[in-house]
Amino acid sequence: MIGTHYDGAPVPPVPTHTRYLGAGVLSIGVEYRHVDASVIAATYGDITVREAGDDTPQPPILQDEGLTLHVCDAADGAEYLRFDLFDDNPHYHYIHPGQYHVVVPFDRAACGDMRDWAVACLRTRLRPMLEAAGAGELAARVGTADADAAVTVARAALGG
Repeated sequence: MIGTHYDGAPVPPVPTHTRYLGAGVLSIGVEYRHVDASVIAATYGDITVREAGDDTPQPPILQDEGLTLHVCDAADGAEYLRFDLFDDNPHYHYIHPGQYHVVVPFDRAACGDMRDWAVACLRTRLRPMLEAAGAGELAARVGTADADAAVTVARAALGG
């Protein structure tokens, strides 16, 4: 799988900033996120931030903001996919709850607008993406109506 593997969970959604909407067997969380060094420190504790030009293996701390779509199992709330439609560094996550997550940078040149791409993934790639996140049982329960509901929620959240 492409992307960067990180042990543990990504920065969790902020409950007061996240609205969850039902989409059949899924729940789609919609959140406007601002992520910076203070948010990272509050989540992970004292970590070293890589400076520009530093060749240490730790990635730089993301300083960005934008809309996020959290794709969760409606039954237990576990998040498996995340689309961070950030202004400067859009990316998405494959989340293996309680284990690790993989962050994949979004390539605007190859894939166009990430909002359109994320909606298209919910419509046509939802099951394989859930499987890639280790949620095979959930993917098997996702039907056409669930994907359609997820697309409807995402389009409403994205203003289109």
